[in-house]
Amino acid sequence: MAERDRAAGGRKQAVAVSFAVSPAEAFKLLEGIQRTGALEQYAPLHLARADLFRRLGRSDEARKCYRRAPPFAQSERVRRFIEQRLRDLAR
Repeated sequence: MAERDRAAGGRKQAVAVSFAVSPAEAFKLLEGIQRTGALEQYAPLHLARADLFRRLGRSDEARKCYRRAPPFAQSERVRRFIEQRLRDLAR
């Protein structure tokens, strides 16, 4: 569990970096976290990656990440958010 907690903290840091510095810099952090596999079943990791791809105009990759998140979403509200993002990207 400690590894997952550290990885989750790293994800939060990456999100902050994406706004303070750039989405591209945040990807470097998220890629390292993703390689550990600690958050593979953690919807916020997939959602963070999807948002970065979306903000960089990489819609196909964003859709793939959004599609990976629902099985791990902890609420119906989050699943509805994901569905809305996917509809937005389909336009």
